[in-house]
Amino acid sequence: MNSSSSKRRNGLSLIEVVVSSMLVGTVVVGSISLLGASVRTHTVGCDMVKGPLLADALMAEIVSMPYYDPESGSGSNSTNSDESSVNRADFDDVGDYDDWSTSTVQDKQGNLLSEYTGWSRSVQVKWADRLAANEWWLYDTGIKRIVVTVTAPDGTVTTRFGMRSKEGSLEQKPTLDKTVVSHIESTLTLGASSETANSSINLLNHVEDPNG
Repeated sequence: MNSSSSKRRNGLSLIEVVVSSMLVGTVVVGSISLLGASVRTHTVGCDMVKGPLLADALMAEIVSMPYYDPESGSGSNSTNSDESSVNRADFDDVGDYDDWSTSTVQDKQGNLLSEYTGWSRSVQVKWADRLAANEWWLYDTGIKRIVVTVTAPDGTVTTRFGMRSKEGSLEQKPTLDKTVVSHIESTLTLGASSETANSSINLLNHVEDPNG
């Protein structure tokens, strides 16, 4: 009896190695594709949230401003000669924001928000027709129509429309001479991620500032 013919062969043949490598490669490629799709979905989802948040925050900031210029008493939609037309820190009434635009995202004090690289914002402020709420060019109607436009790096545009009345609740002064809180801004960061969400809101009921 030939004992060598009864022995089982140990190890893997070349064809088995090739097939195994192909299977592992297929699984790895599929995993990488899924990971890439997940990252793209996360990025798109973040951008879909960022646009509305940036638009709402800027709209809230504008609406919180006085209808009339505190210095001149004018209701015109432009900055005064002593105010910068690009630096929002100088803006002290709603009309100052008309025709303002920027290719970088900053807070009102001019601090750059680096997590919004590639984003841009612009504003239009016009008097509004009291009946149709569309733009009115002849004279001050006591209502201003505000349009905030935010453009994402991929070109996606978010637009917000708002109205500001000279007789609205935000124009009502406190009954006593005191410092109040009328506008709150917030920044939210999740975990160790650098992704942040910025938002703001106006307080219709003036709250006394505890530090005032």
